[in-house]
Amino acid sequence: MSGTSFAKILDKHCLEGYNFPTWYRNLKIFKTIEKIAYVLEQALEIEPPCEDSLEKVHAMYDKHVDDDCQANYYIIASMNEELQRQNENMIHATDMIFHL
Repeated sequence: MSGTSFAKILDKHCLEGYNFPTWYRNLKIFKTIEKIAYVLEQALEIEPPCEDSLEKVHAMYDKHVDDDCQANYYIIASMNEELQRQNENMIHATDMIFHL
């Protein structure tokens, strides 16, 4: 699914507050297609791995950070202006979803 397809979905199903269940279901569908739905439910560890950690651990952490950032942008873009203002300073997707 392209960004254009997601933009069309956002036009029809923008989060207004009252429609959270429907909005969240659509968000999870899109994030599943993008293969980053896990960031909506799995919090990012606060501390990055230590320098002695395996390269694989660093790569997994970096991917989670990137996926979380991407999810945040999609979440903010799919809200009305009032909800955007309320949530724009939240760092992690899980924090934003919990707040909503």
